[in-house]
Amino acid sequence: VKVNTTFALRNVKANRYVDLGGAGVNAGTKNERIQLWDKGYNPDRYITIKNSNTKGWYNIHHNHSRHHYWDIESGRNKNGAKLQLWTKNNKPQQDFRFIYAGSAMTFYIHSMVGNNKYIDASNSRIGENGCPIQIWDKNGQDQQKWKLERVGPKYFVPEKPLRVKVKSAYSSLTWNLKHG
Repeated sequence: VKVNTTFALRNVKANRYVDLGGAGVNAGTKNERIQLWDKGYNPDRYITIKNSNTKGWYNIHHNHSRHHYWDIESGRNKNGAKLQLWTKNNKPQQDFRFIYAGSAMTFYIHSMVGNNKYIDASNSRIGENGCPIQIWDKNGQDQQKWKLERVGPKYFVPEKPLRVKVKSAYSSLTWNLKHG
């Protein structure tokens, strides 16, 4: 896994992306539950992976909230404990590692809070936007598989038609470009 790189993280079973509760000013606040949502291009759908203080483990934050990191609620190691945002505290509930799940850029995400606890999309709501993300005993099912998708200007395709006006620095020439 490449650190300090921006990714969209898609759940294999749901075919939806990790998301905060919205892209507004309240998104990305402490104690906010992380959920699944259809793909979008707001920063609440993008994550950055950082090295943890523990070798081989990582901290994860959403690009909409650089001061809050993925955190297992109260460090609980019980099935169903929620994945939330919390102030960085260097505790095990904020450490995760990526374990290859059999296909390119697809991983199980292991939580340090338990030796068999993995990030899991709630199977009871897997087909819905807003599906909660939690930890659960590893079961090898697709709701525990996550695909890292690289994002950046090279990969961005606007949802709406886009018009751009380019002006030459050395002449009075301009070009009108249109996408869509």
